[in-house]
Amino acid sequence: MLRFEVADTGISIPPEVQAQLFQAFAQADSSTTRKYGGTGLGLAISKRLAELMGGSIGVASTPGQGSTFWFTIRLAKCPAPCRMSRTASPALHGLRVLCVDDHATNLVGLEAHLRAWGMRVECVPDGVRALDQMRAAHQAACPYDLGILDDHMPGMDGLQLARAIKADPWLTSIRLVMLSSFGQGGHGAAAQQAGIGVYLTKPVRQSQLYEAIATAMDMTTPPPSTSLSTRARLAEAQAQVRARVLVAEDNVVNQKVAVRMLEKLGCRVDVVADGCEALEALERIAYDCVFMDCQMPEMDGYEATRAIRTRETQTGGHVPIIAMTANAMLGDRERCLAVGMDDYVGKPVQSPDVLSILHKWTPLPVDTPTQLETAASAAALPWRTLEAERLPPALDAEAFAALKDLGGEEDDAFLHDIIAQFIQDAAAHLATLRTAIDTNDPTALERAAHTLKSSSAHVGAVGMAALCRELQALGRSGVTVGAAAHVEQLTDECARVCQALEHECGFPISLEK
Repeated sequence: MLRFEVADTGISIPPEVQAQLFQAFAQADSSTTRKYGGTGLGLAISKRLAELMGGSIGVASTPGQGSTFWFTIRLAKCPAPCRMSRTASPALHGLRVLCVDDHATNLVGLEAHLRAWGMRVECVPDGVRALDQMRAAHQAACPYDLGILDDHMPGMDGLQLARAIKADPWLTSIRLVMLSSFGQGGHGAAAQQAGIGVYLTKPVRQSQLYEAIATAMDMTTPPPSTSLSTRARLAEAQAQVRARVLVAEDNVVNQKVAVRMLEKLGCRVDVVADGCEALEALERIAYDCVFMDCQMPEMDGYEATRAIRTRETQTGGHVPIIAMTANAMLGDRERCLAVGMDDYVGKPVQSPDVLSILHKWTPLPVDTPTQLETAASAAALPWRTLEAERLPPALDAEAFAALKDLGGEEDDAFLHDIIAQFIQDAAAHLATLRTAIDTNDPTALERAAHTLKSSSAHVGAVGMAALCRELQALGRSGVTVGAAAHVEQLTDECARVCQALEHECGFPISLEK
């Protein structure tokens, strides 16, 4: 049992406030008029996570002395240090490598991996010393074979250093690998032009680092500006759909997933958040296809489609409009077609369905990306309800794997962004659901449940999606009676999902209060 404490010697919490804090832990006061702000979701989830790990959480405070917040958890002791599962190739043994990073901790770990693979390693903390060291090694007739460069360094960053290396005729033969803390739009192209052979975003696993070095050193000539290896080349191997697409969707998680899915297929994508913005966008740009969410604020997808078709009777033309609907309610599909939509895809949207739609409605030739279909079809997730006698896994493994594949190994930031947005949105929607119950507002209940259901399905949180579906049905029937129990179940399920996401992703989940 491990105990962690965070002490604040400057603040003390009176006993009555401590009671309020633990009331928030237990979510006992769910009203919108309570004295202390916030939804309390972060506290409830933290308490639940500690309990699931065999521990507890609490606070101790003495007036005039300060407060100590603590939690305990049970962790298994590792019986022995982990050993490398990979044996270094003889071709990489003895390589002369220079590592450049301003963070000493990063250099220590990097050097340990490289030396374990039999490489001769030296480290420097900045670009200027790296150039001096490389030139000195060349003059001493023992040049470096490889440079591993950090992207973000003070003074001369990784790209500037790479350009300087490739501009020096003595150093241009050195192969380069770049490690970046986060991906940026256009950064890969800049890395290509700088002569970098492999570009990875951190965190980089040991096996990925090894593959990066092997890939860089397998090149028979210095890497040309048109050749850049990343952790995933799937998109390059797939034929592209060259279509200009508009996505009308107000749910941020759904937006991000839809955009990434379409961009993976080669589409140029714009996003709007409601029907009014969709009308404005179509007035400016001739899109090949529109993916239209049915339920949006201001102007929903049905009303927007009617307006688009009315305008087309005057201006001519016909843009294919594809409804994005949960298709769980009888009559939804028929209603989509009746207002002038051409087709529909069910939520959560899957890559094979999107590809089929693009085949059908875009005039440009499309080649089927078999690998992408295979990965995405694994996420075809039917709705299913929770069994009272046995809880299923918090995350559907296949659906979550498909979400990770959307980001690809070259873009860890995408998955982190999606998960962070999901947690933030879940906290907000749970608060909205409680407010809808307090104010007896079935319309607001249905709307919040619908939105959270869609986001939950996209990350593979099948239990949350099933509970949201039941809440949506309650709201659609015009009642909120019985919804409070569902929301409490949903809060507990959200805690399970957070724990599962942290386990799967390998990074801490930020919980919004």
